[in-house]
Amino acid sequence: MNSIATWVIFISLNLVLASCESLWNAGNRGGLKNDLTELINRKQQASVDLTCQMVGTTRTGMCKGVIPFNIVENIVSTLHLLEVTNDQPPDYDYESWISDGLCDPKQTSGIRRFKSKRRATELQLQNGSSFEYLILFYEPSSNKTCIQVSYAYG
Repeated sequence: MNSIATWVIFISLNLVLASCESLWNAGNRGGLKNDLTELINRKQQASVDLTCQMVGTTRTGMCKGVIPFNIVENIVSTLHLLEVTNDQPPDYDYESWISDGLCDPKQTSGIRRFKSKRRATELQLQNGSSFEYLILFYEPSSNKTCIQVSYAYG
């Protein structure tokens, strides 16, 4: 096989792989937004505008938005989230957390972090699906919030 044909195949495969990730994100971010909105509205109807995205072709996704503290408090209470302090290691591997701005688990200055237990019953959805975990990052000075979840297998 000549080098031009090899490059054409190589470039074609990369384009296919890149488009798969884009299609996965486009096809699933709406469902992610609906699922998180369902959890947020479990006990209190709250109008929250979230921007969501899936991470690659994984079961992990994140949503960002500006959420007032009273709604964050309700989310933490309803879902029985535990606050992660700087001196307390989380029981999730840091490497699996999204490292994106507000969602960066290593950024601790001015950020409050809350986490669920794994496969908590509070993370079950009405459609029968559930989340493996939920992590909420909250910046009190701006009300900026990032929620990271991973859909559970089975």
